[in-house]
Amino acid sequence: MTCLPRAQAAAAGFREVLTSIPGLTHYYPLDSANQAEDVVGGVNGTVHGNVSFDTNARFDGKSYIELPDHDDFSVASKGALTIIAFNTIDDWKGAGASEYVHWMGKGVGGAHEWVFRHYVQGGSGEAGSRQYRTSFYHFNASGGLGAGSYFQDPDAAGTERMVTGMVDGSTISMWKNGEQRDSDPLSGYSIKPSNTSTPVRLGTRDMSTGFLVGRLRRVAFFNRKLTQAELKKIYDARNLPEGGGSGAAAPAPVATAAPVDPAPANSQDSAVHIGDASYPLTGSDVRRTTDALVAYTKAGSSTGTNEWGTEVVVKDGRVVSVSTRKPGIRVPSGAVVLSGHGKARTWLDAHAKVGASVTVPRQ
Repeated sequence: MTCLPRAQAAAAGFREVLTSIPGLTHYYPLDSANQAEDVVGGVNGTVHGNVSFDTNARFDGKSYIELPDHDDFSVASKGALTIIAFNTIDDWKGAGASEYVHWMGKGVGGAHEWVFRHYVQGGSGEAGSRQYRTSFYHFNASGGLGAGSYFQDPDAAGTERMVTGMVDGSTISMWKNGEQRDSDPLSGYSIKPSNTSTPVRLGTRDMSTGFLVGRLRRVAFFNRKLTQAELKKIYDARNLPEGGGSGAAAPAPVATAAPVDPAPANSQDSAVHIGDASYPLTGSDVRRTTDALVAYTKAGSSTGTNEWGTEVVVKDGRVVSVSTRKPGIRVPSGAVVLSGHGKARTWLDAHAKVGASVTVPRQ
């Protein structure tokens, strides 16, 4: 048995800062190297139309990116949700809407959840009194009025903002550049969040409430409400290169690189360690059987497992996300997916918490 080699130390990049914060479930750099790839949770997006990528994703007012439905995108399933997006509006008029543009959201008619919107410059209805307003709403699944928070600053076209929406079972709030700007109770509109089967879309929400003419980058989802200190840490890292070092974003690590802390070089330990707990590793990239714990390492491939297990994404020696009772997930670049059934699943459920330290042997 050999052990995964230890990754060489590198200057901290934005991704290192982001993944150091507990609760991160999905992360989309939206740059030319990664495009619509989820580099943390493996829920990759699909590009529709002409979205161009460089250091961000540029939307032309008729295109969007669609992310498949996942429990992590619904506050009703996780209890709390924080969404971060670096957003630039190049044209406040947007496209295809007269009052407001839903530039990112989850939900369609009859199956509503949350949405970010900006009001149309010179638009109709409430747009006249809401010029330059950016809002974050949550609705009941059936629709109607939603509970929302906002900031309303005269940001010139082309100005990037770190927009953050937070929501739990009782409160919704809106943050700009790491500072809280508004907070409102869901009870004001009797909102009871639901987990629908709708996808998340970037650049629009449902193709009927307008399209973004602007840019998005570094879109992240957390399964908890972040603190102001944590948001400031992310905002202060906004100009760091994506993967550490200097210059352009670093390429994604190859699948054979060491994404986890190794066992000592002379160790014959064939168990996975999470903190002080351990469980025997059945093998790598093999079929998961009864009570087996398997490590999947091939970037971009599916684990191919059924829903009767727990799957844990491990990156840089830490648990970054946990998926339970779901069909097989895709292995993110530079990560390992630990997949457990039966007794192994019970062990993962007990010990694999986001942020926990992990050691995985290589067989």
